[in-house]
Amino acid sequence: MSPITKEQDSYKRAVHFLKANRPEGRLDLHLSYKSFQALENQAKAIYGNAKYPRVEYSAIDSRVTIHTIPTALHSSGAASLEQHISICVRDVLVQHGRESLFNLLVPVGDTTCESVDDHGRGSTKSPDSGLQYSRTGQIEELILVIEVGFSEGYRSLRADITHWLNEVHCRTAILLWCKENRRFRYPINPDAYSVSDQPAFEETLRQAELVHPFRGYLYRDHPWFGTMDTALIEVYKRNPTSGTVTTGKKCTLVKEGQKIVSEERLDLGLTLGDFFPPSEERVADIQETPILPDTEFLMFVLTKGAKVTARNRFARFIREHAPKPNVS
Repeated sequence: MSPITKEQDSYKRAVHFLKANRPEGRLDLHLSYKSFQALENQAKAIYGNAKYPRVEYSAIDSRVTIHTIPTALHSSGAASLEQHISICVRDVLVQHGRESLFNLLVPVGDTTCESVDDHGRGSTKSPDSGLQYSRTGQIEELILVIEVGFSEGYRSLRADITHWLNEVHCRTAILLWCKENRRFRYPINPDAYSVSDQPAFEETLRQAELVHPFRGYLYRDHPWFGTMDTALIEVYKRNPTSGTVTTGKKCTLVKEGQKIVSEERLDLGLTLGDFFPPSEERVADIQETPILPDTEFLMFVLTKGAKVTARNRFARFIREHAPKPNVS
């Protein structure tokens, strides 16, 4: 019997991860393009056209990524950040009497972006959120990509950003990364919980949000969301002429369960010109106008994301593990 190759071992691991389909999961590994196609076919055969689990491939480094259903912090964070950035851009355009240009910026949504390299390998990837410039008679251009990571590797998230900037030639990328201080686990004794706990659990969440929104959401001394160890936001840009990628300012928002940023609005190096292609001459004289996200809004996004993640974990646990009430 021939020994199992590294490729076969990685593929077997990917299939196991795909079939287990545990929530809040991400797996990155290196596979050939042929193996990726086989894995993609497996996912479609098992789950049909479901959004998750999602299988992606980057031809830059032959990296396959599998995403299972994310946390509420991940999904709502991406959508909320995109909406807020859009509002900031619109406000600047309104101030200069050019609000009609805002209609050219279209949310990316669930769009899957595809590209083909010189060897015929097709990269497939879906941004968490973003904006594209869409003008009648012109090719749509991906302007902004937002990637949100929750307790997954920071390096993996950076690799996602590299893909968008270097391979898809996106103009601007924003990374929002949060880390819980421990890996979440369900309680050891599921019999101690039931659906009747729901009201008390909701009241516990409400009190925690009011008193210490980033220091954990506990019920019966079990953390349904641990302390937010780190939350940061970072900006990357690609020069459309030279192709050079630069890192803008990085701001740590939360550290060890405490809000540490004091500014009312964040200067991350974003300007109006980052959201339009160089060919859009109508913003040429105002392209250096700064785009400044609101700090309190970002805190709100993180707080609500942590709270809803705790709620979803508890609801899933009750649904899957807790004893059902007797129906007479």
